Amino acid sequence: MTKFATPDSAMSSGGDRSHRLARVLQLYDEPQRKYSETELRDIFQYQMVQPVTADLSELGPLVAGQVRLLADSQRLLLKSFADLLNHPSPPLELLVLTKDFAKANREAAGSFLPKDVATVLYYAAIAVALVRCHKRITELKDDQLAQGLTWAVRRPWIDAPTREIFDRALKSLSAPAP
Repeated sequence: MTKFATPDSAMSSGGDRSHRLARVLQLYDEPQRKYSETELRDIFQYQMVQPVTADLSELGPLVAGQVRLLADSQRLLLKSFADLLNHPSPPLELLVLTKDFAKANREAAGSFLPKDVATVLYYAAIAVALVRCHKRITELKDDQLAQGLTWAVRRPWIDAPTREIFDRALKSLSAPAP
C-alpha cells in the first residue's frame, strides 16, 4: 500500500478524512491496534483505489513484470484493486496475486493494512474468482470459505460492489452442483 499518496478523489467525501487516514497510517505498527469503523472504511476505500501494479509488486521482483503484463493484458486497463475486483472477467492470475498479497499483509506483523482490511481483500479476491471466473483459488473447504465470506459481508464499512460479490459467492457455495 502506498503510504501517503492519498489522492483527493479517494477522500472526496469529508474534508478531514485524509487527515484521519494519514494518522491511522502513521500508527500502523501499533500491536493489536483497534481501528474504528470509520478508520477501517477510510483505509478500505483508500486501498481500493491503489495501483494494483505497485502493491502486488511488493510480492517480489519477479512478480512485478508479471503483474504489469497481466494488468495491461487484453487492454483491460486494470489500474486499481477496485478495477480488478469489479471487472466482469478479470485475469485469474491477478486475483491469485491479490489473494496472496492480502494474505501476506493479514499475517505480517507491522503490515500497512489492518488485519480486517487485508482479510476483506483476501476474501474479495477469492469471491471474484469464484463468481466471475468460475474458479476456486483457495484450498479452504466450503464451510470454512462460507464462514469467512459471511464474516466479510458483515463488515459495515465495505462498499456495495464488494458486498454484492460476497453475497453472490455465498449463494454459489450453497447452490447445488450441476
